[in-house]
Amino acid sequence: MGFGQILNDIARGDTLLAEGIVTTSPDVTVSTNLGPWVNRRGLFARESIADIFKAERIPSTYNWDFGPNGQHLELGIAESNLMIMLGALGLSHSINGARLLPIGTVYDPFIYRSADQLTTPVTRMRVSCWLQHRPA
Repeated sequence: MGFGQILNDIARGDTLLAEGIVTTSPDVTVSTNLGPWVNRRGLFARESIADIFKAERIPSTYNWDFGPNGQHLELGIAESNLMIMLGALGLSHSINGARLLPIGTVYDPFIYRSADQLTTPVTRMRVSCWLQHRPA
């Protein structure tokens, strides 16, 4: 809960830190306390999409408008994509010149499943190096 409160405090400000943070999660945004951050910073979408709850006048504590300025990427149930997304966001400066601070949340039972995306490339790289440099 403290993590979400810290992000909410950061989201209130108009600082370079707040502008550079991008959050993402595999369908656990609210339960990992990112809700207040998303309320303030919005969900990313290529085009603006209105909050359907607000449009239909359904009471909700969340104000989730989608748009190009949104700073949260909702992944659905895709823990593996979380690691790939965090890696890509971390390389954003090299890719497009914008320095971002990616933050991802996931339930701890799913860390091992999502970590396959981190360990598999490292293992392949080690095997490839071994094959290239082994004695004849």
